[in-house]
Amino acid sequence: MTDHTHRDLIVEEHYKSNIDRLIKRFSFKLGNYADACDVVHMAYELSMRYYGGRRGSDFDPWFNQILKNAKSKFVNEKRAAGLTSCMWDMWEIPPPEPLALEALSLIDSKPENVRRILTLHFVMGYKERSEVPDMVPETEKQVRLIVAKFKKEIRISKGK
Repeated sequence: MTDHTHRDLIVEEHYKSNIDRLIKRFSFKLGNYADACDVVHMAYELSMRYYGGRRGSDFDPWFNQILKNAKSKFVNEKRAAGLTSCMWDMWEIPPPEPLALEALSLIDSKPENVRRILTLHFVMGYKERSEVPDMVPETEKQVRLIVAKFKKEIRISKGK
């Protein structure tokens, strides 16, 4: 039996015996059936792709980690859908303080990865320690440092 045939049999057996339960579980977690189907099917697709790199003989714990990662990726992509560097251009009412406008233009002048972190935190209101690091490739420490540097820049520009 080839590796691919063995992989296909393991994943297919797991799929047949768990698909309904997993979709039901993730329907509750994600709020609707369609998103749950997307996440579960993404996890099975990833398990087929990365099967050769798994360690250990037990498929379930390995697959559950892939499923958890697929859910996180889906939620992060859904949260950031439509996020652009000039998202604030869509506002009908401009921010009330000139400092807010200055801060937004300062955010817009940053490199893309920094701009995304600052927009998630300052514009969209995500928490810098617990939520933003889950949505970007940077570590929590890097995110905190970027936010702290930006706050310092704002204080300096406010003092002028």
